Amino acid sequence: MEYITNSAEETQELAKNMAETLKGGEIFILTGDLGAGKTTFIQGLAKGLGVKERLTSPTFVLMKRYKTGVRHDVSGQNVNSMSLLYLVHIDCYRIESSVALSDLGLDEIFEDKRNVVVIEWGERIENIIPNYYRKIKFGYLDESKRRIVILRTN
Repeated sequence: MEYITNSAEETQELAKNMAETLKGGEIFILTGDLGAGKTTFIQGLAKGLGVKERLTSPTFVLMKRYKTGVRHDVSGQNVNSMSLLYLVHIDCYRIESSVALSDLGLDEIFEDKRNVVVIEWGERIENIIPNYYRKIKFGYLDESKRRIVILRTN
């Protein structure tokens, strides 16, 4: 699918609408040049998931985990297993290979169905990400216009 957004607000609204369909366990790889709208998209996703904190790129800390306001049955059993979802934001801009992330416990993060994982510059560690991710490519068309293409879905 391809979307053209004409402002940061439209990019956030697209992501906010996408957030309404998330149940936990999703992984998104976001690719595109600097300034293409990846962080803006994640901010919209966070709003849609009810994150109250201000979201910024974790370029220097690599990863941030945000509590959402969304509860889902992540076990598939019943309402007694309802759990709060978390938005896990990973930024691989400063990462040269997946080896640099070996101490973060990514396997556990990916496997935890309470997490919605979003990875900026995720193509740099694509070899260690489970194959059920969605890849979203961001293109800079002009000062405010962006092309957002979902290349792969699970």
